[in-house]
Amino acid sequence: MSNFWDKMAKAYDNSTEKHFHDANAKIISYTKHYCTKFKDLLDLGCGTGVIILDLADAVNKITAVDASSEMIQIANQKKMEQKLENIDFSVKDISQINFASGKYDIITAFNPI
Repeated sequence: MSNFWDKMAKAYDNSTEKHFHDANAKIISYTKHYCTKFKDLLDLGCGTGVIILDLADAVNKITAVDASSEMIQIANQKKMEQKLENIDFSVKDISQINFASGKYDIITAFNPI
């Protein structure tokens, strides 16, 4: 599956913006109601960070994972451009996450496939 998303990575932002801008704006707004500067968030299937980058100002720390290395590369580039220090993007399969650790206050999965 990651090969498919690696191939889609470069066109993903334009396609998402075109088709899902309004929906993503609502998702961001609704999710911010559950966020505080004291909470740590885990996002599964973060893609290029389209949604999660807009939540960085609402939480303490974000750990964002995706199986696609190309998606993560783009997300990290956007993170650097926006000078966001509280997000850690990494290539990881969700089976590698220790959910039982209690490390995260909020866990999100926006549009994973």
